[in-house]
Amino acid sequence: MYSTKQLLTSLLQFFAMNGDAQIDYAKGIPSTPGELNFPFGLDHSPLLELANGCHNIARALAIEKEVTSQAVEVLEEFEAVVELMLCHHPVDYGIADSLRNSVEWRLVRKLSRSCLQELGIAPAHPAITYEELVPFIMD
Repeated sequence: MYSTKQLLTSLLQFFAMNGDAQIDYAKGIPSTPGELNFPFGLDHSPLLELANGCHNIARALAIEKEVTSQAVEVLEEFEAVVELMLCHHPVDYGIADSLRNSVEWRLVRKLSRSCLQELGIAPAHPAITYEELVPFIMD
């Protein structure tokens, strides 16, 4: 079993990867908005589920002793950008092309890398597999 910190670290590491690496890691991200066959029994893109998993990430990690106020601030910015994206045209943000090319996802990647840097965590491939991460977020 993984700790909350390990799971949230993997989530940040996922969002810090480049678009093609994210698509390789997260199988089942639709290529077009019309695709309706999603893994894990979801009725929407798993990318949106991963983004939903960022809700309260700042608060969840702020309880760790070694997390600085600067890190919490960057985590809050990351969380705010992801939430804004989910509120405005989430279907558009749930596809592979958007993940690769949109300015919004590039900003999410940049903020995620900043979060990892502030937390002293290397921007690496997530230690937790996609198949383990998404069900955790769904709970």
